[in-house]
Amino acid sequence: MKNVIVFVLVALVILVGLHCEKNENPFKPGEERFVYPVEIGYRWIYTRTLSNSNFRPFTPKAQSVGDTTASFTVTIEIARRETIHDSIETHVFQEILTDGNGQTFESETYYANLDSGLYLFAYCGPGQLIPKSGNGIRIFFKGMFFPSVHALVSSFTGLSLGSACLEDSLTYETPPLRSIAYPLEVGAQWTYRYPGEPCRMDKKVVGRGIEVVPAGELECFQIQWLLDMDRDGERDDDILFYDYIADIGLVKRYILFEDCVIIGEDDPEPIGVCDILEESVLTGFYH
Repeated sequence: MKNVIVFVLVALVILVGLHCEKNENPFKPGEERFVYPVEIGYRWIYTRTLSNSNFRPFTPKAQSVGDTTASFTVTIEIARRETIHDSIETHVFQEILTDGNGQTFESETYYANLDSGLYLFAYCGPGQLIPKSGNGIRIFFKGMFFPSVHALVSSFTGLSLGSACLEDSLTYETPPLRSIAYPLEVGAQWTYRYPGEPCRMDKKVVGRGIEVVPAGELECFQIQWLLDMDRDGERDDDILFYDYIADIGLVKRYILFEDCVIIGEDDPEPIGVCDILEESVLTGFYH
């Protein structure tokens, strides 16, 4: 009888252990086994807002630029696997951006999970470069001209860096870009782009905590992008760029560009400076 009781207790322990292993996500922030979720059918929905504010004119008679905000819906879905370079199996992330008029823009990015991290291998489509801004202003920032707020934001997200690729072409990153380094832990830092590509971009895990977004309260790693766009060997302190990563993927992206020089539609001379913010927050995740 005693042996029967022991057997039953052991069996219950095993069953409980199997149940927990099946229903708990094994890749939680803070564990070395964290791997970015990459499976066909995974889908993320974001609300993305672009805004300019805090305009400061250079002269009292300068053209006034009011605060503006544009909102978009972004859906990202892992659509399929695709082999590139004859041997590398990637997962294709399809992104559809929908503007306030219902117009859509599509792009694709090719990612692969390797032992040392999540790597971006290739991409195609217009992505975040369009739609174009409608307020007629142009932007001068870090020695470069941008025709719109959208073009400025796109140039700093690490893809085409300001030059749109054709919808039917595939642009390869050689070597591929390490978007997330494994193991993901507070204090980890790695290089995303090197000088000359066109500039150095590092990423650093600066914290970990709870982020509240429409999709829920999620424990996230806070990853800061460290950029040196003016190539002086120091991090640019007028760009605040953070990603918040949870076990279900990207939860929030925050990019603030301070003191952007504004050029009016009809006058080639700068008229003032303003701050430009891009923020994306997760509203839903499906798998």
